Amino acid sequence: MQTEWIEEKQLAQTLRRHEAFWRGELETGPLMWVTVPGARPSRPVPEPASEAQLWTDVDYVIAAAESALAGTHYAGDALPVFCPWLGPNQFAAWLGADLVLCPRQSTSWSKPFVQDWGNHADLRIDPGNRWWQLYLQLVRESVRAGRGKWVTGYPDLHSGIDALSALRGPEQLALDLKLAPAAIHRAMRQMTALWKEVIDTVSALVLPAGQGTSNWTMGWSQDRFLCIGQNDFSCMIGPKKPTPP
Repeated sequence: MQTEWIEEKQLAQTLRRHEAFWRGELETGPLMWVTVPGARPSRPVPEPASEAQLWTDVDYVIAAAESALAGTHYAGDALPVFCPWLGPNQFAAWLGADLVLCPRQSTSWSKPFVQDWGNHADLRIDPGNRWWQLYLQLVRESVRAGRGKWVTGYPDLHSGIDALSALRGPEQLALDLKLAPAAIHRAMRQMTALWKEVIDTVSALVLPAGQGTSNWTMGWSQDRFLCIGQNDFSCMIGPKKPTPP
């Protein structure tokens, strides 16, 4: 991994410490990821005309990322990382949901469209899907522009049952778990396969750059390092209440 924003000796030590962490050989204290945004002068990037373009204007997204990373001070074991994304519901959008982008709130919302799981027995990512194509373009451009500067991180994946919740709606999915569990189990098996497909696709773009990998949790590895995924829907699932005596 290379970057012009961290002094060479500090960078070498940081990379050694991260690799020692994965081998279970870190002996001089825990990894400390400390960043100070805006600590250095950087070139400002004019914002595009609409809010959605903050995430969809690829040239702006990459230029803004570089400006922010260049203006950051990296201390401890921190490294410059940029994780392209289209908000937490991007996985649902890749599966066909309409997506509403809210970049200023750092989120996105999808519109549920599954009315009957029988009509959506096969969940897949259409290679021509608008949001999938946009995401891959963001990753490619980040890898290109980030050579010798930053790490392009793996996506923040609300896959699994979180994506099913976005496709179906959380209230209805909660009922489905009781009324149509077989359909949900089938869909979850497909989601696991799709998760692997996404990770393999991104890996093929990111790893050849030689910058290593990271994700929204930060940290770094020369090999594949990703957050397995989120499960926000779990807050709606609890154990069966005991029957009162």
